[in-house]
Amino acid sequence: MIRRQFNHPHVLWQRTDHDGEMPNDAIAACIDNGGTILIQQGSAEIVLSKASVNDLCKLLKQLASKSE
Repeated sequence: MIRRQFNHPHVLWQRTDHDGEMPNDAIAACIDNGGTILIQQGSAEIVLSKASVNDLCKLLKQLASKSE
């Protein structure tokens, strides 16, 4: 469930890794009035500073490469 979107809303509809799998819930992202990035999935919410974006991308790529 996506609750509330602020400025520049985007939704990432997740794909599956294998045929026949059910995809995970969509991920919503937007920018709040203070310039902070909000990432939401269901009732979970992550608040991310602009300065941390590159570090989060690196972390996600590291985890993705280890899950193969």
